[in-house]
Amino acid sequence: MEKQVDTIALSRFSNYAHYNYMDVVYKNMSSLLILGEKLTTELPIFKEKLDNENEVLVQSRKNDLTEEIEVGDDQRDNGLSGYAQVLKGFLCLKSGEQYEAAKKLDKHLSDFNLSPRMSLIKQTGAMKNLIEDLETTYTSQVTSLGLTPFVTMMKEGNTAVDTNLQARDARSAGKMKAAVLTARSETDEIYNKIIMKINALAIVDEVNADEYGQLIDELNAQIKHYKEQELTPKTKKADDSSTSDSDTNA
Repeated sequence: MEKQVDTIALSRFSNYAHYNYMDVVYKNMSSLLILGEKLTTELPIFKEKLDNENEVLVQSRKNDLTEEIEVGDDQRDNGLSGYAQVLKGFLCLKSGEQYEAAKKLDKHLSDFNLSPRMSLIKQTGAMKNLIEDLETTYTSQVTSLGLTPFVTMMKEGNTAVDTNLQARDARSAGKMKAAVLTARSETDEIYNKIIMKINALAIVDEVNADEYGQLIDELNAQIKHYKEQELTPKTKKADDSSTSDSDTNA
């Protein structure tokens, strides 16, 4: 019986595993001159769909709200920097009511260990808690040192980041998920057509049977690899050797 390309559950791949698999398949097919001649219509379409899938995956990691998030992030960082600088100035007094207020607020600020190098989400949560404290527990100290403009600046910037992060997540969860699924389905469609044609050619084109056989072996090796690495549930390291052996032979 002639060799045939094995089947694989493409829908079960993660997005990046799906693209990587398709990219390997395309490169294997393109490397064979005889196959390129037989698939002059299909291979360019496959490349086009594959490039589109890659572009959609790249775009899914970006969002048009990035600029708004960066503006809010800069605003809250500048507010925080100004707030900390004012506290540092009042600490130079070494004594007095304003010194004591600055000392208390400086200790409160250091407890949060805020840094612009924090992840957006982590900094947003920490600053939200900081600002809530400044607007309730430490209102008198903030007022005494004239820090309200800086607190307002931090709050407005932090709110902008928080709002836009949530909007970006919601948009990505819907719009980008649909775009990725569409791109994947289009790649799958041309892939399946090509595999069907290869399997047919392996049967009817006896002159080039060896070359088809070589390609099919390479594709099946990749399919076996991806089934093992992407589609097979991983066993725990604590599994005994007999369990591992039975999984390997399954």
